Amino acid sequence: MIRQISPHDARLGMYIVGFDGSWTDHPFWKTQFLLTKPRDLARLQASRVASVIIDDSRSTPVRPSAVDGQKAAATGADAPSKLTLSQLTFQQRRAERTLRNCKQAMSRLMGDARMGRKVDPHVALSVTKEIIASLNSNPTALIGLTRIKSTDSYTFLHSIAVSALMVRFGRHLGMDEGELHLIGMAGLVHDVGKVAIPSSILLKPSGLTEAEMDLIRTHPEEGCRILSAHPDMPELVLDVCRHHHERLDGTGYPDGLAGEEISHHARIAAICDIYDAVTSVRPYRKAWHADEALSRMFQWRGHLDPALLAEFARCLGYDEAIPPEFREAGEPNAAQAVNGYSDPRL
Repeated sequence: MIRQISPHDARLGMYIVGFDGSWTDHPFWKTQFLLTKPRDLARLQASRVASVIIDDSRSTPVRPSAVDGQKAAATGADAPSKLTLSQLTFQQRRAERTLRNCKQAMSRLMGDARMGRKVDPHVALSVTKEIIASLNSNPTALIGLTRIKSTDSYTFLHSIAVSALMVRFGRHLGMDEGELHLIGMAGLVHDVGKVAIPSSILLKPSGLTEAEMDLIRTHPEEGCRILSAHPDMPELVLDVCRHHHERLDGTGYPDGLAGEEISHHARIAAICDIYDAVTSVRPYRKAWHADEALSRMFQWRGHLDPALLAEFARCLGYDEAIPPEFREAGEPNAAQAVNGYSDPRL
């Protein structure tokens, strides 16, 4: 039975199938899931969602321990989860301010690259620190704001989103602050080489020709050349920029690296780059839902690191998208997808 309830009537064990209100009002990455964590219950009850749609047939009985958790959530025993409406509003506004500042900084960075000036890593670091501060306040607000991309803002928003995803994933993997700063910087400038590609190709709504795909494939090498002009550019940033389109089976570009030749950070970047591209709403391409995107990404054997991809799914809260054979890392098989423009051509 499908029914609609107030967020304050939500209980652990209920299966949520949707929310009434804007997608920006609820604090979750997904809209269909079994409510099992007291922390999630507290976040839901403190959100701006008008009502919650639940499916009683998919709900499960609540265990006594879970009831205790509901009481803890209701009484504020789980202090970090007790967010008031004013706190959530503050976090959302902070994310909006961060996004505006990041877009302005990215415009300057890309402008410098386009004009042949050196890209300053210190500017990229300051932007990364602002992104990390926003994620510390609310891990989903900033990334949520980047989901809808117009054609004229795609490059900026994609770079900011990839940076935020890499930082969030890096924190999930246990990286220290210094490493988080570096991978955040790498995410920001990973596509800087696209300044050398005509916008008529970058923004083309229809499929790319082979000649256009060949031109697109030059952007990692061109980006690395642009970034390496600055003597202080970190090696990790250069590595991610050059190698985020390499594949485990050696069929990627520009260097055809395979297996252990591809660094840990470049593998992370490849996952975050593709995930953001296929889950973004754009005028000429329908976005994939997060669980659909992850399920398809698992099917591209030989492309992405399956163990890292499984951890990425866990990081986002989509454990159910992990195929049984990848619950433990396995060896990749033959490639099944082409990734020339951060969008797989299926």
